[in-house]
Amino acid sequence: MDTKRIPDLKIEVPSEEELLAACECALLWFEDWAKHADHEHDFGVEPAVMQKLRGALAEVRIREEL
Repeated sequence: MDTKRIPDLKIEVPSEEELLAACECALLWFEDWAKHADHEHDFGVEPAVMQKLRGALAEVRIREEL
């Protein structure tokens, strides 16, 4: 097997702060989407995703307060 042809598959793991920022950004996007989108072609799971994001963010904030 020619190991020179195998790419380096380093996986950079995002920090918790980056994941939290991504969740906050996604929630803001979904909230804007909910206000402005043409909902005729929704997948139907969008409200559940927003609920999960809100729950995760609330849990992080509660842990930070402890």
